[in-house]
Amino acid sequence: MAEQKAERMGEKILLRDIFFGMLMVFVILVVGSIILDQFPSLLPVWEAMQVHGKNLYDISLEEFGPTRTVLLIIGIIILIGTSTAVGRRF
Repeated sequence: MAEQKAERMGEKILLRDIFFGMLMVFVILVVGSIILDQFPSLLPVWEAMQVHGKNLYDISLEEFGPTRTVLLIIGIIILIGTSTAVGRRF
């Protein structure tokens, strides 16, 4: 009985985390589009960042392959998300 309840709670937490992640992506997209609309001078900077990001991704694909590249991106996201220095700034 307790195992089934724990399993259902795990599913609820997982679904909540997935929903929260999708919500945060949506918020970032909306806020980003508002910022680019209000400050059109930032558009060249944004486009330059996209070009640099794509170049880094292409270099990583050539060097490590697709699987390792995806794992590297996930690892970087985890490192940034679990960094204690982020919490110290505020």
